[in-house]
Amino acid sequence: QGAALRSRRYRAFVRNMARTPHFRAKYRDAWLIMDKLRAGNDNGEYLYQYLKSERPDVNAWFVLEKGTPEWDRLDRLGFRLIPYRSTEHKIALQCASVVASSQLDVEIVQPVASNFYPGSRRPWRFVYLQHGVLQHNLAHWFNAKDIDLLTTASVDEHESIVADGGTYRLTSDTVAMTGFPRHDAIVKLAERHPFDRRRVVLVAPTWRNDLFLPKSAFGAQRKLRDPFLETDYGRNWMGLLSHHALRQLAQREGAEIV
Repeated sequence: QGAALRSRRYRAFVRNMARTPHFRAKYRDAWLIMDKLRAGNDNGEYLYQYLKSERPDVNAWFVLEKGTPEWDRLDRLGFRLIPYRSTEHKIALQCASVVASSQLDVEIVQPVASNFYPGSRRPWRFVYLQHGVLQHNLAHWFNAKDIDLLTTASVDEHESIVADGGTYRLTSDTVAMTGFPRHDAIVKLAERHPFDRRRVVLVAPTWRNDLFLPKSAFGAQRKLRDPFLETDYGRNWMGLLSHHALRQLAQREGAEIV
């Protein structure tokens, strides 16, 4: 009972602080932008950079777990940072109009319990800045989330979601084909490196979810099921990357394996 009482008092404290003139002004109509809990460098980070330079009228903040290398990096870049799940974050959530992220995990779409909000209803809309282009039907995953706006990057992908008779709850009113914010940075980098001068072979393996153990708790970092190099996946990829034939080919072509 004592713990429950302290919890109720804390929630009331957060709601009351959000009503003060200081925090109402600080976080009025705020956009709280995220990538992963402990990392940026995805669509959230690049959307924030765009808003900072092109839309200063938007009250944008970036949410991240404090004490991580990413926090220090983004702090040096001048990001307005809020520590994830801090009291400041919980206050900001009371005033925000948008939460946007490149991730769809429960820690992102439901950072605090609904009873933190007046009437147990969140005041903000959630925008999912998709991390990548869909390659198969994820209706079972998306339909379980309260998504107010979803971004897509290709015509076929977009149509697979909004087409009549489909399995997604999302409609053409809640899905926008925008491309990805991080693609702006890729285009700028490409312009600085003409194609005929490139000597890089890029290796980009996709990850395998079953290499991880399930989360042990809300917000916990998942641990590897087995040491990476002892898995078939790890052995095969490292076998390719360390193969003498690949090294000889790169040397012969004057290329760098990245």
